[in-house]
Amino acid sequence: MEKKNRYPLMYCFMIGMFILLAISVFNMYHMPDKGTSKMYFVDVYDTWMDFFNPVYHAGGRDPYVDTTRIYPPICYCFYWFVARFIPEPVYSVNPRGMRFTQSGMVAFSVYFVLTTFIFVYVISKFIKFSTSGNRIEVDKERGEFEDLIQKVFILFILISSPFLYQFERANIIIIALSFLIGYLLMKDSKNKVVREIGLICLAVSACIKIYPAVFGLLLLKEKRWFDSVRVVIYGILLFFLPFAFMGGFDKAKSLLEALLASPSYSDPINYGLGNKINISNFISSVDTLVRTHGVVSLRVFNLAQKLAIVMTIVAIILAAITKEEWKTYALLTGVMVGYPVFSFMYCGIFLVIPLVAFVMQKRQKIKVMDIVYLLIFLLIFGVHIYEMPEAFTRIPGRLPLLVTDFLQNMGAFLLLVVVAADVFFTTLIAFISKKKAAETKKTKKA
Repeated sequence: MEKKNRYPLMYCFMIGMFILLAISVFNMYHMPDKGTSKMYFVDVYDTWMDFFNPVYHAGGRDPYVDTTRIYPPICYCFYWFVARFIPEPVYSVNPRGMRFTQSGMVAFSVYFVLTTFIFVYVISKFIKFSTSGNRIEVDKERGEFEDLIQKVFILFILISSPFLYQFERANIIIIALSFLIGYLLMKDSKNKVVREIGLICLAVSACIKIYPAVFGLLLLKEKRWFDSVRVVIYGILLFFLPFAFMGGFDKAKSLLEALLASPSYSDPINYGLGNKINISNFISSVDTLVRTHGVVSLRVFNLAQKLAIVMTIVAIILAAITKEEWKTYALLTGVMVGYPVFSFMYCGIFLVIPLVAFVMQKRQKIKVMDIVYLLIFLLIFGVHIYEMPEAFTRIPGRLPLLVTDFLQNMGAFLLLVVVAADVFFTTLIAFISKKKAAETKKTKKA
């Protein structure tokens, strides 16, 4: 039986996370408030409002009254159910005040515990699933030790930057992530029922946050045409049928108008460059810090949006080509996080999928590219608490650009770019080698 560790990438990632956390704790006690309020949670009066606002919106079953209500109806059906545990005079009057009522606190606590438990359950299954292709037989003592280490790894995930943002916002995105991981776990099952549940999980995830729909590419990549059709059917049904319960089918137009208006909430001049993680925002941040020294250029931001479209198309093509599973996940989640201009910091939790698939690979020794990818993942998931440089404080807007915002955004951008370049050149070299081999064989025959 093998006793030597064959998953060094996981250990290296955890060591890196611990070092960054230790640095951040040290820095924290040199901050004016001895904490993280100005490094992660800018609006201290808006904590958990991604939970309480939709409860307030959905309680009366008519949420689409203006363009600020951008959740699909399946989400509001869920929040309507939550509202049943809160008295109407509480949920229908003051969403911020709801946080301080007994019923509101209990409802939120149950939601927080259940969603976190479900995520921990599915991510632990996904960790085991990611090692199944290169399973190593170990003795009982070693197996118990590795199980413990994997639990600590999950703990590091939960206290990472994207998850800290998510816990502060209490956004429904964690449910979408859990369903997406459920799809990855079940889509290849030999059991037809389990496989079908996996397809429904993808449809639910896409109906909650829309962009997980790109993971349907995995079915197309495997030429599972009938499965792809069924996922589309499930998605259409789960997206539109809940309108019958949330104001009627004519509200679909209101939702579309809200979605089309939502990018305006990410205007880099009025809203600032902080708290967002996408391609356009990163390029605009670099330009503002380096070239314009605090003046946000709308022209550069618009050009960056066009570049984001190109990068998205290229990434999807490369995801269909690559044979390495974790790189497929990285490209697809990179698109999900990087393309939407209203992609906020908590959207980075989707990148836990390629992270797990990457660090759970078997390795005899660590390669140079492994180190590059580890550093990129540490940019994304590490806890970063540092003094604000003057260059950052000069940038205007409602949401100030923080150091942790910039570093996490840089990591997400680099992950997409480096993986895309890696896949492109690897594929190109393999194609050239194959062509040369064919020509050599042809010459020998002649």
